Amino acid sequence: MLENKTLLYAHGFASSGQSGTVERLRKLLPATRILAPDLPVSACEALTLLQAIAEKEHPDVIVGSSMGGMLVEQLKGYDRVLVNPAFEMGSANKSTLLGRHEFRAPRKDGATEFRITKPIIEEFQTVASGNFLHASEEEEQQRVFGLFGVHDDLVHTQPLFAQHYRQAIPFDGGHFLNDSAIAHALIPVLRWIDNRQEQRQLPVLYLGIDTLLDAHDKPRSSAVKAVEMLSEHYDIYALGAGERLMSLTAFGVPLWNRWIQVPRRSLLLGDYLLDTTKDEAFFGTSLLFGEPPFKTWEDALIYFDRLGGQ
Repeated sequence: MLENKTLLYAHGFASSGQSGTVERLRKLLPATRILAPDLPVSACEALTLLQAIAEKEHPDVIVGSSMGGMLVEQLKGYDRVLVNPAFEMGSANKSTLLGRHEFRAPRKDGATEFRITKPIIEEFQTVASGNFLHASEEEEQQRVFGLFGVHDDLVHTQPLFAQHYRQAIPFDGGHFLNDSAIAHALIPVLRWIDNRQEQRQLPVLYLGIDTLLDAHDKPRSSAVKAVEMLSEHYDIYALGAGERLMSLTAFGVPLWNRWIQVPRRSLLLGDYLLDTTKDEAFFGTSLLFGEPPFKTWEDALIYFDRLGGQ
């Protein structure tokens, strides 16, 4: 994924390009060139720096976290992922921002602290006024993703983002990008972007909702793990109806916006259908879940692993 490509990362408030997030991204994406500059405290200067880097380096994807997400939204013309974007920094409680702060990660210039003044807060407001200016353009709708931690206790801008963009994706996490959020939320979105850029057509795999949820509408054993693993090689969709579909939120980003209600399986065009009843009318290969050789999700994973993504 993202092999021989460039990713530009914009960090959040009081952080740096040497943060733990950047280290984790480099480990998970060893074939990707990752640019992670230390952003100036001034929002205007930070945006100018990001614009200059983007124009010079032509990154294939740009990721911005918190304050960085607010800035990255304005870099029109690039595939972008905004993680808990802090669009409202300039209107936040000023008493929490004014004064001295310490950087949470080492800076290349050796600085360990900085001060927030009223003019700097006004800059946040000025820069934030430039958000969403191009959101009505269809190309931008396709190129901008928002990731929002459902346990974020610092920033709550998903409703604002959703007023302008349709790809507002919740994930099981907080404000900061830890190992879990990167692996289970950010990486799947980067995979979608890479597949689109490469015009990569994955085999389509439909999963009946009863293969995913038990009688109490809880995820079956190993089902969440299986969906995440299969999503690396297959274009997955869940088939179901009614309120049960809401229970699929437990499967996180890999099944976001991939729920289908269809009256007949014969209407589906795809490669595989895994369900608790076998449907001979399905156009592709229909597989029966719950009985050998697909009694459990571990069995199903063995089968698809042997296919090698075919």
